[in-house]
Amino acid sequence: MGVYRIYKMKIIAGVSISAAAAVFIAICAFFLIRWFDFKKDCVSTEAVIVDIRSSYNSSNDSTDYDVTVEYIADGKIYRRPLEYYISSMREGQSVTIYYDPDDPYKIMNSPYLTCAILLIFILILGGVGTYFWLSEILNKRTINRLAAENKYIVCDDQVERYEGSSNITVNNVRYLQTDFIYHDSDGKEYVFSSRAYHPRKNPFADGRNVTIYVDIEKNPKKYYVHTDD
Repeated sequence: MGVYRIYKMKIIAGVSISAAAAVFIAICAFFLIRWFDFKKDCVSTEAVIVDIRSSYNSSNDSTDYDVTVEYIADGKIYRRPLEYYISSMREGQSVTIYYDPDDPYKIMNSPYLTCAILLIFILILGGVGTYFWLSEILNKRTINRLAAENKYIVCDDQVERYEGSSNITVNNVRYLQTDFIYHDSDGKEYVFSSRAYHPRKNPFADGRNVTIYVDIEKNPKKYYVHTDD
């Protein structure tokens, strides 16, 4: 993959991850808006958990729980499913619920716990996504600057290449990386390692030239290895 193709793929991946965080923000906002609107006229009461049933969800290999509560409103007994489940819940336990006085059958639970869980995903996805695309934008600017200043090395047949294992394992597959050994005019040796790649997807196997963007004099430890398309 060439520099610009890698750049575009990383940007797309980063934006996609950030978009997922935005979706969670929208969901959380929807829950809160609906809750505040409902809470204007609702009535709180204590309900008793009368039934907890579990079922296996084969689609995501997990266990789903259905909680039923019983409460009294205007002298009548109502039974309704609860919108959430907590592992500490037990039958006979009391929970606070909120119902519509005009329609006691309509209940709603505070979404704060749900939003707190969503907030964790928002922070993780937002942080990862932003770092992903922002770092690639900064990398592209650095590469363009180094290219404009002719600070790069074209690795032809005179540069030694060694393929070995990286420190990355995905789905029990050990990824590889290629080390490029370069000697300057004074004989000093530099080692530039590629990004990790799947053993069956070696981007350097076809013999294409590899460009290493690096300012050897100022910062040889910061470099970018790219195949030339």
